[in-house]
Amino acid sequence: MLNKLLNWSSLNSAIGKDAYRSIKKILKYIVPAYIQNEKLDPASPIIHLRISGDGHNVRRKVKHVMITVALLDDSAKLFEPNYHYTVVLFPGIENYSTLKIAADTLIRELQELSSIGMVIDNIVWNFKLYFSSDWKFLATCLGFNAANSNYFCPWCEIAKNQRGDRQTEWIISKKMSILNENPKAYPGHHSPPLFNMIPLDHYVPDKLHIMLRITDQMETLKIRFEFWKIRDTDNWCYTSLMGNDKLCVLRKFNLAKLFDPERAALIRSLWNGFAELYDLLGERETNPHYFRLKAKEWYELFLKKTVVNPETNIILVQGLYRSSDLTPYIHILNGGKFQNKTSAIREIMEHENRLFFYTQNNIPLSYPKPQYIHIL
Repeated sequence: MLNKLLNWSSLNSAIGKDAYRSIKKILKYIVPAYIQNEKLDPASPIIHLRISGDGHNVRRKVKHVMITVALLDDSAKLFEPNYHYTVVLFPGIENYSTLKIAADTLIRELQELSSIGMVIDNIVWNFKLYFSSDWKFLATCLGFNAANSNYFCPWCEIAKNQRGDRQTEWIISKKMSILNENPKAYPGHHSPPLFNMIPLDHYVPDKLHIMLRITDQMETLKIRFEFWKIRDTDNWCYTSLMGNDKLCVLRKFNLAKLFDPERAALIRSLWNGFAELYDLLGERETNPHYFRLKAKEWYELFLKKTVVNPETNIILVQGLYRSSDLTPYIHILNGGKFQNKTSAIREIMEHENRLFFYTQNNIPLSYPKPQYIHIL
């Protein structure tokens, strides 16, 4: 029923088993809730919609590419994964020709949303579209060179040898309208942009703020982390942290650099608990019963639940992880259940449909264990 409601389709196309979920049906389903929560105003019917995408390593030799959409109008939920809706999912790698096939239906729907809008409950909604991803995915979707090419900037015409030019003010000089007329009008562009309905000044790169802060903090921990260029090539390498350095980060990294004090203290207790378990594993004198108790304590902390006021829907206590976040190493302690032999793409999309339905209808994802009462 949920799959019919949210209408994901499995396509045996030229790229293999891929799946698409209609962005229009998603919008028709979620917009009433955004109106009810006063995140969208029917008196000013404009929806700010962001497209994102990335590739993921599922297993050692298996990769998936996912494209998601999110409404920017609810900034409080923007960084919650439950409010990023998968529209395209396929096995493979990020390359232009594959993305062009897999995203064909999405592109056509976005063209319609951009040009004529969409009617939802007798209201005509207009759309402002944005695109955000890492540099590689963004450049691929623009039909543009890789980041290590001579012309490397998707927004201006700077060349490698001009990077030290401090006199020129580099601005967004390219226009999507010109690329639509001539995809090779600017140096470095080799193919028509896939999402050509989105203006170039609405393409936003992921700055990886967290990565930068972590590498800055590593310097204070006396951990060497550098980028360097390989001799006689245009390729770059970077330091790969070894086990001892990772343990140093685990024990000493100042989480208050990234989180508020209360949240940092909670995450620190989780990290400290794992570090203690790691040390206990390496000690010959460790009592197995004591280790079991400490592991159970850490397990319970890992699954600390978020407490929400049922009347106001305000978060009272911020939790940590859900059971779905457990790694395979934790999972094998409890055995695990054999799944039906269905496509991983199908299982992922059906899982997202269920999660999507529960989130939109405020249905809890878990319930407390039943209590047994003995009557004498």
